[in-house]
Amino acid sequence: MVVGWIVAPKRRKLEEAEAELKIQMEKLNKKRSELTEIKSKLELLQNQLSQKLAEKKQLEESIKLTELKLERAEKLINGLGGERERWTSISEHLEATYQNIIGDVLLSASVVAYLGPFTPEFRQVRQAGKAF
Repeated sequence: MVVGWIVAPKRRKLEEAEAELKIQMEKLNKKRSELTEIKSKLELLQNQLSQKLAEKKQLEESIKLTELKLERAEKLINGLGGERERWTSISEHLEATYQNIIGDVLLSASVVAYLGPFTPEFRQVRQAGKAF
């Protein structure tokens, strides 16, 4: 019985310690499950972050490309601004030339008809002097 007195309090302490261990293990398991959930949420958030960073990079590249295209378009528009003036000038010149075309054709035909039978040297002398 002496052994029972010595062992009984130790068994009670053991049972209390085991009960406390069980409670602490349940808390530990609960915390582990919470940790697992948090890790899965963290992994999901990291994946979303990676996707958003990739999307951001793609959008930045798209912005750079669009800005480059815009610069080129502005250069082209500015370069073509002078072309409009040039084409207008050419158009006016051609319109004036078109009004004189009948006379130019008649004059050219008469020169060919009159100077055609002569040698090239004689034709050049006559055309330079404009004496027909």
